[in-house]
Amino acid sequence: MFGHLRGFAVYNLSKLVLDEPNCRKCGLFLFNLKIIYQNMIQFLTPIAAEDKLAQLFNQYMQALTQVEIIFNPAYDAMSGFREALQKSDALLYNKVFRVYELIVLQNSLKGFHQSMLDSIALIENYLQNFAGDWIHYASIQRMESIEKYGGDDEDYDEEGEIIFKQDAESLQYYTLYHELTYHIGGNYQATLNPGEIRGEGIGSSAAEDFGMMTEMVRHKSSFSIFKFFEQQNKPITGYQVDENGEMRPMDIADKLENEMNQDIRYGNLADLFEWAIDWGVQIRQAFEKISPWTDNREAFASILQMLYALQAVTPNNAPKVD
Repeated sequence: MFGHLRGFAVYNLSKLVLDEPNCRKCGLFLFNLKIIYQNMIQFLTPIAAEDKLAQLFNQYMQALTQVEIIFNPAYDAMSGFREALQKSDALLYNKVFRVYELIVLQNSLKGFHQSMLDSIALIENYLQNFAGDWIHYASIQRMESIEKYGGDDEDYDEEGEIIFKQDAESLQYYTLYHELTYHIGGNYQATLNPGEIRGEGIGSSAAEDFGMMTEMVRHKSSFSIFKFFEQQNKPITGYQVDENGEMRPMDIADKLENEMNQDIRYGNLADLFEWAIDWGVQIRQAFEKISPWTDNREAFASILQMLYALQAVTPNNAPKVD
């Protein structure tokens, strides 16, 4: 989807510039930009889901298209790349770092979104099919796990049948709380190896960790192609559809209104993104207060409502957190 939008936008900009009588260089620039679009590597691919959180993350990544262009590999031949490495080209090393950052960003947002979906499914199943009974849930999970993957000698009786157990020690790895540590917080691996986080869980990163990218999104309109050519004293005539469906040139008032709308749009996008990430931190903090060994159905019902608010991206309707 993103590729088609990019190509369409560049093609139409190229037509507009080439129609300008004194802007051959602008047209050449946009023609080259179109080629870059067609051949660039997409580091940020959209999340294949329709919920509001996926839409928000996809819009956020789409707003970083210019960053993708800037940091796409400039070398198509290994000889050129190797020569730059041998020269310790600072620009190349910066590009390598930013490409790595873009890949981490994409993996992070996809992991966050998947963790949200998995957490909702697990808690819904817990409340609807087990009535929030942690002992019943963990006992069944233990039995099913041993049946599927096998267990230790003490898990079987003399006849080879699985022994049904309900003590906390036997059930500690089968509670809903334990399952959710893979999705909420720094992931279960981090509890085994402090400081080691594999994959993005809900609340394992804060909005400030995305700070630089979010600021690029917030100020995206400052990098518009129209402003670029205005700075080169080669302004492009912008067009918009009038009430009759006809294309007409934009006057100064139209351009100012368009820029203001763009500033508001990307500002709102950045604000919503920061809310979603920090709301994930609040979900993690609420989750960490839950005891796995007591009646916790109300606590998990509260977490579920917080997850619903995250999925729907509704900061105004989000439940209050103590």
